[in-house]
Amino acid sequence: MLSQKAKVLGLAVESATTKDAGKSLLDTTLPMIDEALEADQFDAARALGKVAEAAARKAGSVSQVLEVKKRVESIGEIEKGFARQKGFLDRLKNSPNDPEANLELGKYYAFLKRSWPKALPYFARSGEESFAALAKVDLSGPKDAKGQLTLADSWWEAAAARTDPDKLAMQARAGYWYDKALSESPDSTAPRRRSASTRSPSARAVRHRRRSLRAPRARSRSSRAMRRTSRRSPSRPTAGSRSPADSTTPCASGTSKPARK
Repeated sequence: MLSQKAKVLGLAVESATTKDAGKSLLDTTLPMIDEALEADQFDAARALGKVAEAAARKAGSVSQVLEVKKRVESIGEIEKGFARQKGFLDRLKNSPNDPEANLELGKYYAFLKRSWPKALPYFARSGEESFAALAKVDLSGPKDAKGQLTLADSWWEAAAARTDPDKLAMQARAGYWYDKALSESPDSTAPRRRSASTRSPSARAVRHRRRSLRAPRARSRSSRAMRRTSRRSPSRPTAGSRSPADSTTPCASGTSKPARK
């Protein structure tokens, strides 16, 4: 089904003639890549990736072209990871609580596929206590802002000891709970809320948007000030230059005569 959709979308991208059409097709295709990866349909994911890259080019967005390329490159890594996990899946059929198999499958789904709903049950049965404890709390789903902040802080602090891509994935999970905590208690002024605002993905996006809107206004105000200053300040002759008044010299009779050259 997804492979067929990739073919149809590919034809639509080929016939697209405007940037808006390209962007619309890109927005349609990107979620399908995630859907294909979630279903472990790697051929379909690659086909959709090619469509997304073509759509990004039609949209005229260099940054999105590069982003899609990175996404397509990651498909190969995810597929290799999936191949490595088959042995662990077989082990769990005979021993569901196998700590090593659960840990490796948890890492695969959390760090490569960013599918935390699938990863958490594996982590909860893993032999690594730090992951198991956090996963059990995460699966319980804290309902109040205090519990959500505590869980978010725990994921963030655990990520500090890791390297990418593990670190980024764990920070993203922390961001998920920071966002929920901020929505539960938006008017809180506690220091922990300030740290949540710093680490929350949605809060960072809002700050970036505000900065981008302020920058053009600041440049505009600066340009206007420079124009006003240039209008108010008459030009002064530079050293060695002569003003029009210097072109004549007074004579004894009080009249002026041209200066000698």
